[in-house]
Amino acid sequence: MAFSCPKCQRVVYSRSSKFCGYCGELLPGNTINAGTTRRPRARFCQGRITKYTHHYHKLSLRARFAVALHCFERYCRAKNLRHPSLDLFLDQMWQLPCATSFQEWDHEADKSELVQIGFDVDRDGCLPARVTAWLKPQGVSEDEFGDLLFCTLEVIYCNALFGLANESSMGFLQEVFSIIARVGVCPPPVECFFLMLFVDDVYGKPLSPEQRDVWRYQVKGDFLEKFVAPARTGKPKSSQLQFDSHAHINLAITHRYRVLSLVARFVVALHCFDRYCRRKNLRHPMIDFFLDRMWKLPGNSFPEWEVDAHQSELFSFGLLPEEMSDLLELHGVSEEEFDRLRESTVAVITTSAYSAPDDMGSMLRLDEVIAIVARAGVIPPPVEPFAMSLFANEPYGWDKVTHKQSNLWRYEDHGNLEA
Repeated sequence: MAFSCPKCQRVVYSRSSKFCGYCGELLPGNTINAGTTRRPRARFCQGRITKYTHHYHKLSLRARFAVALHCFERYCRAKNLRHPSLDLFLDQMWQLPCATSFQEWDHEADKSELVQIGFDVDRDGCLPARVTAWLKPQGVSEDEFGDLLFCTLEVIYCNALFGLANESSMGFLQEVFSIIARVGVCPPPVECFFLMLFVDDVYGKPLSPEQRDVWRYQVKGDFLEKFVAPARTGKPKSSQLQFDSHAHINLAITHRYRVLSLVARFVVALHCFDRYCRRKNLRHPMIDFFLDRMWKLPGNSFPEWEVDAHQSELFSFGLLPEEMSDLLELHGVSEEEFDRLRESTVAVITTSAYSAPDDMGSMLRLDEVIAIVARAGVIPPPVEPFAMSLFANEPYGWDKVTHKQSNLWRYEDHGNLEA
């Protein structure tokens, strides 16, 4: 949905813009919000939201919009919202990552009535009756849904054709995060979108349809939840204070691991996985075989290790084997939690295996591993035993470790991470 600057007649797409990005003319209020009765949107970007979501600032504008679409869709699923208008809206919006022309995409996007409604609700302050008819049965707040729809659109529209509004885009994305957080929904992991970074291309180069489908259908997992430990009962031990109830994991502590090479971080993740299994009393040949294969990486080349790794059924992403699911059920372990721990453990190393060393992506996966095991009362090993393999000296590090050193890393008692 577009408007024109009264001076230069250029297209202005955003309803939140105050100036024309071409001629700098102040846009009169009646151009953008004529006859507005819009309520002021509440800003919910509290410290818990903004403290960790600054990572998304690194993403290009297309990638941020993809994140916002995931958030919108997850909100709709959480609220059990189903309607053909939602399906059409999402289908049209997901064309943008592949679009070569914003104007052409916007022309197609206007076929979705929710695009027009999203901008009208910011002006008029209310949704049309045909929309509230399928919101009310699910107990969805009209104001909340309207704000989410508008902010999702503005993540990209506030930048379209009238000039770059980097901070505005992030502001709208953080409002999206704030709205979904109130219903217990978390945004997707940021590293899934590192293919398209702001520093490489502000708007982001078009994706192929195959890459777009990976973004849309294969991204799973959460971002915020890995920073929050569950409530505990009783007084925690001193070495567990960093995982105290209702507190954020102390990233100043886990940040220590960032000095380590990728293979050393992977070793830390393997220790966490092993300790989690022992804490949950999970004993099975499949787990032993998985750990044996994972521990072959230190001291070997990645291609050689990968051949061995694929022999383990737990290495490949996908559904867990039935006998593993039965074991988890027997011990009362969440299959979803175990699956996420398994995938995050492997991803600590595989995020960088086929490209340049992904420092942030690797650390985010390691943070997620540590957060998952923390909920089971497991403390990761200290950083010092692995400090011989540093990122600054050799980012990958897997072929710089001797087999003797690898055995010491695996079998020595490394104790716990202390505050």
